[in-house]
Amino acid sequence: MRILIINPNTSERMTAKIRAVAEAAKRDDCEVTVICPTRGPGTIESSYDEAYAIAPTIDLVKQANEEDYDAIILACFCDVGIEAAKEISSIPVLSLEETVLSIALLLGNKFGIMTEKRPRVAMKELHVRRHGLLERMASIRSRCRWLSWMPTLNVPRLRVWPWRIAW
Repeated sequence: MRILIINPNTSERMTAKIRAVAEAAKRDDCEVTVICPTRGPGTIESSYDEAYAIAPTIDLVKQANEEDYDAIILACFCDVGIEAAKEISSIPVLSLEETVLSIALLLGNKFGIMTEKRPRVAMKELHVRRHGLLERMASIRSRCRWLSWMPTLNVPRLRVWPWRIAW
């Protein structure tokens, strides 16, 4: 199986981190390629950044379809362009936010989201509403000082990003 993982921002540093996690988590019979666009935002921290990242991300989704990948993963918790990506793709497109929310619902009746900045709380609520899950959401919290231990969290079975947790 060949999987293309797209980091929708242009950060090579973040792309390298995603690549390391993907390589450690993949099965032996799976080939993963992790890329990021050459244009777009350096990070995705606002609605503007999300919008700016969509076109370059969709270009990479088209490329994956042309290069006979078996699946695409959009490696960003805000699901940049997921609807458009699914619309134009003939192969499965998974996104972190949608996937994590789905897994969270399997693990419990309610879920919560931690996000890096307070202004993102309202945007995350809009995303949860878009998925039709507002009634199942316990809370959305922005990162605080007490979360300084988060990067050391180890949850190998779920393979979640340590700074984003759903429960």
